[in-house]
Amino acid sequence: MDARILDLWGRLTHDIALERTCLPQCICIMNSDYDRFHQSRINLLIHIVAVPLFVISLVLALRAIFLGEMLVSMLLFLAPLLSLAAQGYGHKLEAVPPEPFKGAGDFVRRILSEQFFRFWTFVLSGGWFKALKSSETQRTT
Repeated sequence: MDARILDLWGRLTHDIALERTCLPQCICIMNSDYDRFHQSRINLLIHIVAVPLFVISLVLALRAIFLGEMLVSMLLFLAPLLSLAAQGYGHKLEAVPPEPFKGAGDFVRRILSEQFFRFWTFVLSGGWFKALKSSETQRTT
């Protein structure tokens, strides 16, 4: 077998092994630090609108692709981009900025895990409301 194919196979299997360990690790890290990176009242309010916008528009865009509605899907793909831009702006207002992305794979993993998992855990556990109340108290003192 060609050495290049073996090298490619080795890198591919290594990346798959990393994916299996990185995603759970990424979620655990996000769980432990999420509150710390979401304390600004404006950022919290941006997230409560922008994250559902991201999820709904991405799902609808994928549905439109499946149905062959390419123009609709292209327009719908703008909403997640606007959502991410708004969330990025909100994170710049935080006292503790999020960790920088380590590359494209890290960007995709962290964004998707936040949009589809961690934010909803934060909201449903009461963390979002608690952080919002805390930001109100800090603002009035």
